[in-house]
Amino acid sequence: MNTVRTGRSSGQEGMALAVALVTLMILVVMGLALGSVGIDNLNQIRQTGDTSALVHAANGGLHELMDQIYGDGSSTNGQYGHGVSDASADGAGIYTTSLKACHYWWTFNTSAGEPYSTNNLNGNSAVTGWNGMTVPARMALLVTSADEVPRAESQNPVRVVALVTNGYPYAVTSDGQIEINNVTGPVPGQANVRSNSILGFLLKPNIKANSVDGMLFSRNGPGTIKVSDSSGPQLFDQDPISIPDLPILQVVLSQSTAGVSGDHPYGGPAAIQITGSGSHDMSNDGSGNLVIDGVVLSPRPVSVYVNGNLSVSGGGSITIPKGVHLFVQGNMVVNGSLNQDTDPPPSSGLSTSELPTDENILFVTGDMRFNGAQGQGLHLLAGGNIRQNGTSSFAGMVYSQNGNIQFNGGGTVTGALIAKSGVSALVGDINTKNLNVVFDPSVFDSLTWLNFSMRGPVRTTSWQIQQVR
Repeated sequence: MNTVRTGRSSGQEGMALAVALVTLMILVVMGLALGSVGIDNLNQIRQTGDTSALVHAANGGLHELMDQIYGDGSSTNGQYGHGVSDASADGAGIYTTSLKACHYWWTFNTSAGEPYSTNNLNGNSAVTGWNGMTVPARMALLVTSADEVPRAESQNPVRVVALVTNGYPYAVTSDGQIEINNVTGPVPGQANVRSNSILGFLLKPNIKANSVDGMLFSRNGPGTIKVSDSSGPQLFDQDPISIPDLPILQVVLSQSTAGVSGDHPYGGPAAIQITGSGSHDMSNDGSGNLVIDGVVLSPRPVSVYVNGNLSVSGGGSITIPKGVHLFVQGNMVVNGSLNQDTDPPPSSGLSTSELPTDENILFVTGDMRFNGAQGQGLHLLAGGNIRQNGTSSFAGMVYSQNGNIQFNGGGTVTGALIAKSGVSALVGDINTKNLNVVFDPSVFDSLTWLNFSMRGPVRTTSWQIQQVR
């Protein structure tokens, strides 16, 4: 009996040893698997860190390029990278971290066999960039690459691709409060509205509109933006922005014979000088010409300096031929409608003085008043208030340097509205509750011949990472 029991005990001990060995083997396999997973995780963490560093390098190169693209460069038609399709505007640098040095670079060379940038900031129409991408007018497609090795040795770089612009981004801007009807634009979601006012509250918001196809910015808290229909994102408690301060008086004086202390920083002197004291009368002669105090404003395009207030003879309407640009040191009052001649301009392109032939630009140092306006290139810029009674339908920029913009009637303005408070905190409102605005940033380009523009720092409108690694 003892022998039998001993045999059973030995069998049980052998079985226990086998189970222990199997268990040990499973634990070893699991340990090896866990170790392998841990190593893979460490490799992934390291690779993620490396990629992150390269993304930072490429993004840093992008912002460096954004700074340079707004300046001058050799062989770039006056603007870095504009019109360049070779290596003359190439750039490179090194971004150093505690982990490694990352190399970044860019090229405008269309024949380099690698992604290239396209500067269309000065373009008036869309062009095709790298990989068949459309580069809209007044925008640039920027491509920057980064790798652990220099560009010549790179096989798998990390790439950042961005569409950028330096155009003024607001359809309606005011240092005061804004009341508008509908605001739209050619690009969905880009017709932005911004108020710098700090007076907004629930019963009188900073921005009141029917609909806005873009973002709305208010300096005060929730409740200070009221949109009865649809809108883009509504942003509250925003820091103020600097509204362009166009020097209306200096522009007008620059067109006088005396200039600004003898200088003409904004063009001039004007071809026609209307001087003398008191008010001046403006009329049409029945032959398609505009006449001030008996002086025919021809041939066109022509710049005209008026020293004193300007009004329409008989208090009626006035038609301004295309290519007539008025610089009035005083007020301008049109009791009737202000219309742009529909006839084609007398010549194409720009004259030797670079005055726009198919547009009208009206600079008035004081207030401007009219009963409706019609035209396809009618830019109204005043040092004081701009007031409309009636209905308008025109394309152009409406700008007040130190006053309010008030449209008591309705209609549509295709362009932009800007009201700056200037030296007074009591002005800068835009009261146009029945007016529609269709944002067209191209209206700002009409001011370039006066040696200033409405452009600002280059900023991104879209941004993506293309990880080739």
